[in-house]
Amino acid sequence: MKPLALLALAIPLFAQPRIANSYTATCVLTLSASTKACTIQQPASGSKTVQFVSVYVYSSAAITVAQERDGTAATATAGTAGAVNPTTQAAATAKIWTDSDVGSGTVIPGTIAIPASSAIMLDLEDVQLNGDGTAKNYTVRTSTGTATVTIILKWREY
Repeated sequence: MKPLALLALAIPLFAQPRIANSYTATCVLTLSASTKACTIQQPASGSKTVQFVSVYVYSSAAITVAQERDGTAATATAGTAGAVNPTTQAAATAKIWTDSDVGSGTVIPGTIAIPASSAIMLDLEDVQLNGDGTAKNYTVRTSTGTATVTIILKWREY
């Protein structure tokens, strides 16, 4: 009986950890005379912890991009988050705003230059959004210029 009791206690040790739901969202921005932004934002209520994974930015012309946190809530233009495993996970609670009208936020130091017809990938494992509130957001903001910019964000929700 003792070996069975020990085995029963050990089973939880081998259980698989809960895997977070993973999402991606894409913003395709056409730059002209003003800056453009792509934002992931917490809802007013019912949020989950958002743990960012990465951001990919491609530009057809030389530009710079900046990262910002917690700007005034975006209200336009809503985009769609795609589930990485759509048959096994719920819809994202965080909202995507393409060509976002988010207000200025706290700039994360380090403006990034992107040469023409080039892309960058940033590791965002240190960036999290916690708790409810539409002023809890993460934004990638471009410089002005004439270019087409594609921004792909990946995150997990717990």
